[in-house]
Amino acid sequence: FIPGEKYQYSDLGMIILKEIIEVASNRKLDELANSWIYRPLGMSSSLFNPPVEMASQIVPTEIDKVYRNRLLHGEVHDENAHVLGGVSGHAGVFSTASDIGKYAQMMLDDGLWKGRRIFKDGQIDKFTKLHHLPTDSERTLGWDTPSQNGKSSAGDYFSTSTYGHLGYT
Repeated sequence: FIPGEKYQYSDLGMIILKEIIEVASNRKLDELANSWIYRPLGMSSSLFNPPVEMASQIVPTEIDKVYRNRLLHGEVHDENAHVLGGVSGHAGVFSTASDIGKYAQMMLDDGLWKGRRIFKDGQIDKFTKLHHLPTDSERTLGWDTPSQNGKSSAGDYFSTSTYGHLGYT
């Protein structure tokens, strides 16, 4: 394919991005997420690889009959993230509605949380706005957007300024 001519969804970019981030920072992604995002936002229930003691707070995701052949409860559902140890750039975070609400409010406030800058000014916009490449994709650099051509699972009834996550669980 010629870049920009066709869009094909893949988790590979986010998987590789995690590796690049870890090499560049000399820190693991879960440590970075905790120190840069979760802790500053007060997201005390967001983490990769939750301990067994938290299982009662986590809904099982499925009975896996193909890969692990058991009930998945408190471990990442995505097979690629599981093989990568439960921490990946595309899957593996466990959270609560309260914590996600804090994250969402920070996103709505363009990277600010209670007066503290979490993301650089304008960075949220770069990751949530369509770049109008000559493709049929309705995804941004980090999110899916409402369907303009019937292909997005974000649906047809949201405003053009909305964006969201399409994670399986």
